[in-house]
Amino acid sequence: MPYRIFLSYGSGDEQYVRALWDSVSVVDGLELYVAEWVQAAGVSLRDKVAYGIDGSRCLIAFYTSAGISSQWMNQEVGYAYAKRVVIIPIKEDYVEIKGFLEGVEYIKFDPYDFNNTIYNVLSRLRSIFPQLILEPRLTNFWITCPTESEKFLAVLPTQEEINAVISKNQYFVFTHQKCGTMIHINPKTLRPL
Repeated sequence: MPYRIFLSYGSGDEQYVRALWDSVSVVDGLELYVAEWVQAAGVSLRDKVAYGIDGSRCLIAFYTSAGISSQWMNQEVGYAYAKRVVIIPIKEDYVEIKGFLEGVEYIKFDPYDFNNTIYNVLSRLRSIFPQLILEPRLTNFWITCPTESEKFLAVLPTQEEINAVISKNQYFVFTHQKCGTMIHINPKTLRPL
């Protein structure tokens, strides 16, 4: 069963939610859930939200200028808090976090270099869920070969390996065994360059 992560955000942050989705969803065994994206005829958004949070181990909330004006996000965070779901706030400068998460450590939202935000989210997920390091199915990630348009699993680099590659301003190189294509992977996002 995958580890579900609920994404909570305000209208206007879709491009950042999509970028985070594209990076986190490549980790084998993690499942992201965005209630608005779920196709379920006859099911209310409220029920999709409750279902999504009830089955989640973590909620990532975008505290941006768009996010703080979203009544849905505030309710999702409150519901997750009541359900004892781990909450990771991503906070934009000059936005104040109030309520249950006031004073909680957050990840800085950087719209100018969102790859840094993604890197920090992936790092935080590893620290919150040690099984991302220990459980075999969560130590791999999916790479899509641009030549074959085919996905294949690769071993997920350790946090230390990722940090070392970033400090040298380098990237990872993986080879698709079927066609021999070399794929350069951004160490901050685990996505092809």
